[in-house]
Amino acid sequence: MKLSKKKMTIIVTAVIVVALIAVMFILYFATDMFKTPKQLFFKYLGKEMDFDGYEQVLKGLETDKNKSYVSNANLKVNVESIDNEEIYDTINKMELNLEQSVNAKENKECDKLNLKYDNNDFAGLEFVQNEDLYALKSEYLNGDNYVAIENKDLKNFLRKMEVNDDIIENFPDQITKLDLYELLYIDKKDQKEIVKTYKKFIDENISNDKFKVNNKVDITINGENKKATQYILTLNEKEVANIAINFMNTLKQDDTTLDLIVDKYNKCMENTISGISMYQTKSQLSSYGLSSEDEEKTLTKEKLKEDIDKIVKEIEDERENSKEDLNINISLYKINGKICTIEMTKEEESIKIDEYEKDDRNYIEMSVSHNEYSRGKKQETKVEDKVVVDYTMKKQNDETNLEGNIKVLEDSEEQENFKFNINQKGKMYNGNNETNIEISSTIEENTIKINLNSKKEYKDVDIITLSDNKDNIK
Repeated sequence: MKLSKKKMTIIVTAVIVVALIAVMFILYFATDMFKTPKQLFFKYLGKEMDFDGYEQVLKGLETDKNKSYVSNANLKVNVESIDNEEIYDTINKMELNLEQSVNAKENKECDKLNLKYDNNDFAGLEFVQNEDLYALKSEYLNGDNYVAIENKDLKNFLRKMEVNDDIIENFPDQITKLDLYELLYIDKKDQKEIVKTYKKFIDENISNDKFKVNNKVDITINGENKKATQYILTLNEKEVANIAINFMNTLKQDDTTLDLIVDKYNKCMENTISGISMYQTKSQLSSYGLSSEDEEKTLTKEKLKEDIDKIVKEIEDERENSKEDLNINISLYKINGKICTIEMTKEEESIKIDEYEKDDRNYIEMSVSHNEYSRGKKQETKVEDKVVVDYTMKKQNDETNLEGNIKVLEDSEEQENFKFNINQKGKMYNGNNETNIEISSTIEENTIKINLNSKKEYKDVDIITLSDNKDNIK
């Protein structure tokens, strides 16, 4: 099977992006010692990448993993539609409340879910977990009694319950929670090893003459003409194919990254919900020529290497049709010491990201331009699709407010408009905090509004011990 042009472009773009990101950890701290266009290109690209957020997320996940807390959340949805269907009125009268208690030290959790309709209790469900013992209770189903099951030999339990065989096949024998901290954590030593590997890859596969610096280049941002310094990387189609092949072969020999991919993938597969989802996705991979004949849930390094070999073969086949006179350009534009635009162009196609400020608001515009055949004009015309994000963020003491809009435009015509307002009070992962989120989406004359309010307090929590309540367990 041969990759289509579209798939080839996706693979090529992914290879370049991964290769660039791999060196950001080092180049972020670059100084003026960088003089060549190649070094300047990566220096300013590195400054656009902020990896502090990764460390903050990890710190927060680790806190949630090791601290006990109580949280309450309330969700409301409101639909405004010109159709006036009865279902919308029903949705507007519904309200969902979730109370969650977590005792990290004793590995216990209690979740109470309550659904209201027209301000009256409609349905309730309580879930309790004590290590490997799980229990459910609902006054509408089993009164004050819990229905409990031990977290083992679940396939056999489902067979006794006469559950469909297809569901049993995809269901694990034991439920494993997805530990987001373990999933996202990458050891510092591994980070340095990966950076070293792919920095060397870039040095060996992208020569200095592929980079150039142009001063006082004309650029248009939000309709305004400006002068900018351009840092540009130029590669032709065949060069990109060669880089993609060399990248995949480098990856194949990179045990550190392969081990990480295998480990993170299998962690997802072990989780009940994500595992079933990924298993079903994996069963469809044969349409892309990737190994899935045995449809096993566990990925091994050997299987991963086999898939890499198949991808390399596909790129090699496609390389025969690539052109040496067709260039792909990646440009960074700098104004007043800051990158304002990142752009990738290929013939008449381009992907562009602009960042600017206007009237005390921050803007990020992502646009894709391409030629499209117009039946009316009986010729190709240039079409530009955009996603425009504008926002403001205000911080005062322990309160942060983020407000903004996201507009989706197809050839200058607005298709969707999202509005959001997020208010955060208190310190995350420490003491008490409160979050209020308002989101609305408008498509044509239909609007959906979502309101989510949550409170969280880190403190010691007492949760029912199921083994001490055997009389209420069935």
